[in-house]
Amino acid sequence: MQLDEIIAQTNDCHIHFGQFRDGYFSIFTVAKQLQEIGINRACIMPTGFYSKKEFFEYLSALRSLPKERFDSFLWLSPRILRWMPVENLFKLHNFKAIKIHCVAHPDWLLFSEKISEICTFAGEKQLPVMFHTGTETPAHIFCEYCKKFPQTTFILAHGNPIDETIQIMKVCKNVFVDTAFLPFPNISKLCEIGLSDRILFGTDFPITSYFYKDKTPLLWYKDNIAKFVEIFGEKQFLLWSNRNYRRVFGEGW
Repeated sequence: MQLDEIIAQTNDCHIHFGQFRDGYFSIFTVAKQLQEIGINRACIMPTGFYSKKEFFEYLSALRSLPKERFDSFLWLSPRILRWMPVENLFKLHNFKAIKIHCVAHPDWLLFSEKISEICTFAGEKQLPVMFHTGTETPAHIFCEYCKKFPQTTFILAHGNPIDETIQIMKVCKNVFVDTAFLPFPNISKLCEIGLSDRILFGTDFPITSYFYKDKTPLLWYKDNIAKFVEIFGEKQFLLWSNRNYRRVFGEGW
């Protein structure tokens, strides 16, 4: 299969728009870039927002995107939940997933009962919950939720650190990991122990362009997919970028 044919079947579970450090990526620019790249579908989210005004600006922007090409995360913070409960937020838009980012919103760590409420809601509605993992919020912080809510699907974004992520995935069959900024050797580790069927292709695009300034965003994206196919093969890549995406985010497009 040619690279463009593979890209046309690719779904990306981790796309952003908004402010990142000193750069700004508008939702319209990001949508246009993804269209030019030619990917099939993407699940998009802001880089964060902190007010009711920002939330409704996000909602308005989402409604402008073609439904046949974009799914969306509901980016949650404790502040947002103070002015509207999660079930009411979902009445405003057909969000396909929930994102909890404890670095952007460190007050989450003080509200474990709220996270539990969200996990319960997500399980009832068959919505995946994505947790950002990283140096400040390593994967083990979220292990208790993955164990406590076996009916809820969780995505450990970035799979950081990989050994903790692997231990959680071994114990909890409801946990996926995405490939956004996940080094290829770590992806190989997951494959070697039989966890390939719970990998989701995600890029963190266009934040990636902030770190890979030697290439245009479009060239970086296509080169990235080409590298995945070269290392892991077409079949594996399409499992992560197509079949697993449909498993997690649903096929009712």
